[in-house]
Amino acid sequence: MLKVMISSTVGDLEADRDAAHSAVTANPLFEAVGVGLGQQSSSSSPLVTTRKMADECDLYLLILGGRYGYEVFENKSATEVEFDAAYKNDPTKVILFRKELKNIESKQRAFIEKVSDYYSGYWYNIYEHTHTLKEMLEIALMDWIVGRCRNKGASARDESFLRLAADMRPRPEFPMLYSVSEADIKLQFPAPKRNLYSHFGRESIARDFWGCLKDLQAQVYRWEKDA
Repeated sequence: MLKVMISSTVGDLEADRDAAHSAVTANPLFEAVGVGLGQQSSSSSPLVTTRKMADECDLYLLILGGRYGYEVFENKSATEVEFDAAYKNDPTKVILFRKELKNIESKQRAFIEKVSDYYSGYWYNIYEHTHTLKEMLEIALMDWIVGRCRNKGASARDESFLRLAADMRPRPEFPMLYSVSEADIKLQFPAPKRNLYSHFGRESIARDFWGCLKDLQAQVYRWEKDA
């Protein structure tokens, strides 16, 4: 079974987490994990345990409410620590939902801006009622499965980067050649008049996955303009 980590503040989103848990467990392909959700006893601290869950889960589901939560590590809440761990493992395994609320703490607003940045963040679905969240999540789970099947199950960060980079090639008929070294990923898009070359440090990809793809897209735009 595929493990889905449900991550959010707990006290204020109890009903929302129940709705998400119901949507996940209704699908026989998935198993829900998270605080109070399929979590087994552990000899590690809660911080170590939940970071490990976020790193190892197949799909990371983040529900954003109005509270930022208790700060546990480097002035970050448990939820933000979990998000960072999931993102570092595989940026393509993250799905976001945001509850429509008027009162949002300032640090939570900053966190929302971070995870939904236009270039380096994620599109999130907004919901008001828990039954809407459940319905939206049921659809999102199936869409995610279909996407993974079409991508032949690629989940490693480098493979995900290469797959998405190939979708950005200047022309559909152009191939993408690449090489992966210990430090870099080098890309080449052969073209009749002028090839496009690009390379990215693997550490840069790990640190800013979507930002690197943004840079590649900008390179493709410049190449098309000058071609």
